[in-house]
Amino acid sequence: ASTTYIRWAEEASARVIAEAQVGRIEHKNGLAKCVEAVVGRQKDKLQVKAAMVVVAAGAIGSSALLLSSGIRRNIGTRVSFNAGAMVTAEFDEPLDAYDGDQMTIYLRGAGFVLEATHNPPMSAALTTPGWFSQHGKLMERFRYLGYAGALVPTEPSGSVVLSPFFGHEETRFHMSAADLQALKRGLKAAAEIYFEAGAKKIILPTHKYKEIPSRDRLSELETSFSHSRDVTIGTAHPQGGNPISSDPRLGAVDEGLRVHGFANLFVCDASVFPSGVGINPIHTIMAVSKLAAPAMAAQA
Repeated sequence: ASTTYIRWAEEASARVIAEAQVGRIEHKNGLAKCVEAVVGRQKDKLQVKAAMVVVAAGAIGSSALLLSSGIRRNIGTRVSFNAGAMVTAEFDEPLDAYDGDQMTIYLRGAGFVLEATHNPPMSAALTTPGWFSQHGKLMERFRYLGYAGALVPTEPSGSVVLSPFFGHEETRFHMSAADLQALKRGLKAAAEIYFEAGAKKIILPTHKYKEIPSRDRLSELETSFSHSRDVTIGTAHPQGGNPISSDPRLGAVDEGLRVHGFANLFVCDASVFPSGVGINPIHTIMAVSKLAAPAMAAQA
């Protein structure tokens, strides 16, 4: 972005303010008046008055800013994630998978996506199962390990709220039973692929160490965990928070990405997604921005 979009914006007379932390949007009678921020280490105060304000701080940041500004209608709702867990497979021959590209292929399944993901040793250690000596023995076999993740587009059941005690934003989310079942299907599919490729065993991402030594014992995976707290799950790509809908009873922004009840306040990022897209969302975010930009520019 520093060599493309930011540079292009500056060439079009945009002013970029680094190290700025936006605190709130001042508004009155459905009009955004100005944006209040602090800048730099000295926290110098800054007010930016504008005819139009576009919020693009991501699913969590955009929701938090609007809530901090006293804008509440459906704000912080319908948050979803790409949530996943890793299967670890051990082979007899060295793979040295860490020496290749990190992510090379994906496969779509029934409610999940499989991604082959091989990290450098330190980051791989964070997702390798086991505790203490178990974990150490596995890492000693790092050259012989393969990793694949099952990624689930979760239901939009999460939320962003402001802490009642400290005022900062908090994200509240638990995987639903349907999401967990999709995750199990994905982990099983990854395990089947690894056994077909000759793995001698697979290790599940459960907190209680669990090896499965053969394909005919994969049914044990179904009973290996029943709650998200039983398994190591990573979440990425938060989406939602300010969902799009022409109905102000349901959405935070309308089809033009204008905040309901406002004439000149827009949101343009992944927070407008009404549900998770299930894949890395950068191209979708760019497409939404490209569609929204002409109308915003025409109003400016």
